[in-house]
Amino acid sequence: MKGLQGRLLTVRDSRVILRPLYRMGAAMRSFWFALFVVATLLLSPQIILAGNTFSDAQWITGGDFMAGLKDVSLIIKVSQDIAVKVPTSELERRTAEELAPYGIAVRPSAPVVLVIDYGHDLEDFYTTATYKDGSTNRWDSYFHSVSVTAGFFLTTAVLRNGKFYWADVSPGQAFAFWGWTTGIDSPVSTYEQYFSSELSDCLKTISSDHDRSGANNWYAETWTPQKKALINAEFTQLMSRKATMPNRLAQVGPTLNLSGLDTAPRLILLPKGETTSIVNEDSWREAWGQELARAGLVGKTTHPSLSLSHAVWSSLEVISNVSKLYGLEAGAARALSSKEFIELDERDVVFPFNGQMVRSTVTLADFAYTTTCMQSKEHIEFPNEVLAMVRQFGTELSESKRFAPLKTVDAQRTPVAHESDSWPISTNASR
Repeated sequence: MKGLQGRLLTVRDSRVILRPLYRMGAAMRSFWFALFVVATLLLSPQIILAGNTFSDAQWITGGDFMAGLKDVSLIIKVSQDIAVKVPTSELERRTAEELAPYGIAVRPSAPVVLVIDYGHDLEDFYTTATYKDGSTNRWDSYFHSVSVTAGFFLTTAVLRNGKFYWADVSPGQAFAFWGWTTGIDSPVSTYEQYFSSELSDCLKTISSDHDRSGANNWYAETWTPQKKALINAEFTQLMSRKATMPNRLAQVGPTLNLSGLDTAPRLILLPKGETTSIVNEDSWREAWGQELARAGLVGKTTHPSLSLSHAVWSSLEVISNVSKLYGLEAGAARALSSKEFIELDERDVVFPFNGQMVRSTVTLADFAYTTTCMQSKEHIEFPNEVLAMVRQFGTELSESKRFAPLKTVDAQRTPVAHESDSWPISTNASR
């Protein structure tokens, strides 16, 4: 096959090679034909299996990711009041139990990190019953609100405005909320039980994600062959370097890195329940505009690579209704329960997974908040809570790490040491 290396086989080449096969028996023809196919793949570098390079990365969903995941390291963050009630070891044990049905094991050195945040809010209130004879009785109660967010994070090189940057991203992310009322503070077993049930809901949500709408309009499809070759080679080199680096992510958790991003995200506001009548959407949107400007995300583009979702569920409920029966006057305790979830996503992020290059919409940062306020509807300060969460998340964006690009290391140089505060890596390509 002299002269064939470095280019695709032509029809004439194949005829010359295959002609002698027809003079052999069927078994020998099959053997030599198989050998010919293997040699063609080995000698023709332009023939590359789909999914082996950055530009050929195949789209996967959260469900695909979980189905192919074998092990994770673990980071569990809990609110202070839960930390004194439930040992971390118990939450780790319960996490392993919830992952087991999906074939996922907990292994401290695993490059994918499952980050779980377990939050809790406690509101105390009392209900007073007034009898017809003028006497009263009082019941003290607690309303508990818990939130669980779970995300599978990994580190990859993301292409932003012509440069590669290290980023911690999550291809699978979910959240769950729950609330309950008790006459006294709940026992430890209750906190453990709700952790398991809400984490279970999160994992079910991720595993059932089969939305492939993001698979279309892959920007690499418009690149020239030369541009593909350049970016593919550099991304492969970066991933090879990463394989030799310490597992920083498992040690310190995800770091939000917005380096290379300057355009405003697509803003998605999701008011539910009482939120639609309580919160002014124009003020809500304006507040986000101010925070995004503070973070430097103000540029305009037809197809933004970022999306920012802010969902708010709220309901005004009667917690305890005292009946007129048994000589009691009518009365009620009313609570405004609110649940918020904020998520910043980036589309078409490529990363290696199970020997292939894949791409997905990933989460860069999220925030879950739940609270219950005992008050009448006439005195609701709920919009202030919403705007406070906007400012808090906006502060996280504006204070996120920004890294100056580093030069790509070539084969003749010693690789630059990887440090947690000196990340991005440059390229001459443009996205």
